[in-house]
Amino acid sequence: GKTAAFSENIGHTYNTLGFYDKAERYFDEALRLVRNGANPDSNEGGILLGLAGVQERRDALKEALPTSIQAYEYFKKRDKRHGWGSSLTAKAAMQLSKVYLRLGRLEEAESSVREAEHLFVETAGPESPLLVG
Repeated sequence: GKTAAFSENIGHTYNTLGFYDKAERYFDEALRLVRNGANPDSNEGGILLGLAGVQERRDALKEALPTSIQAYEYFKKRDKRHGWGSSLTAKAAMQLSKVYLRLGRLEEAESSVREAEHLFVETAGPESPLLVG
């Protein structure tokens, strides 16, 4: 049968190819499978992050905002459990900042970018290509 990981991977593939409707359908399916399976090793945060990106690319900003927040909070909570920041939290903060920016919420966008920058420096160093552009 289908697994969350399989559906997530297909979602990422369709996203890369620019087929956002299909990508969203597979990310939704992956999320449903993860939440029904209660697998503690699931990649729910990655699924949420992929889904948020697709929603943002489709200009579905009302959907992208709560999904972006969920992805960010997922990774932030995981970081707290581990006792360190991660580049995935930084990526989620960047996704959230893009949605805030497109919604005209500039202060929140800047705050998210600053947090992401701090995490990228912390996890990859100040010379990281993650900080270019």
